[in-house]
Amino acid sequence: MQKILIGALGVLGGLAIAAAVLFLPFRQRPASQVPQGFDLSKTKPAFSVASFGGTLLGFDEGEWGGSLSFRDAKGIVTEVIPDNVRAIIPHGPDVLVFTGLSHLRENHGAIYLLRRDATRQFTVTQLHALDGAPDAIEADVAAGTVEFNVFSGMDDRRGEWIFLCRRLKRDFQLEALTTCKVRDRA
Repeated sequence: MQKILIGALGVLGGLAIAAAVLFLPFRQRPASQVPQGFDLSKTKPAFSVASFGGTLLGFDEGEWGGSLSFRDAKGIVTEVIPDNVRAIIPHGPDVLVFTGLSHLRENHGAIYLLRRDATRQFTVTQLHALDGAPDAIEADVAAGTVEFNVFSGMDDRRGEWIFLCRRLKRDFQLEALTTCKVRDRA
């Protein structure tokens, strides 16, 4: 019985390594390339925002990946940010993009500022790396601010999820809030 168990664990370990090797090239592709055969009829974006003379498409497929892509007026799709998109928010002539993932032991997030220059190339600037995945993102267009929660883990003593409340101010500085205006939608 012990030999069978050890053999099964060896097979599972080999499959895990093979899966990692297969998916590694996909996750490390250059941000400016979209895989051949990228078919929007089969993959629906979580977010779609008209901007920069085309459409920004935000995909969030959880642990299977995601991206921010741009579809121009000719229908050509270009990947801009290779991470799960949690929100796309127009900010004057620019766009704020919230990205992140919370799955098992992985918990990351970021806020990017997206601009397009005179040559129609995108400039992506990471404004902030977050302590976890952003959630319940709500923009106050009049104030020019964005309030959101950041998932930071679980309190093992009480069995509760822990969210940090944040505000991105008009000048792109992050401010910690003591009370949350927005709540986790989960």
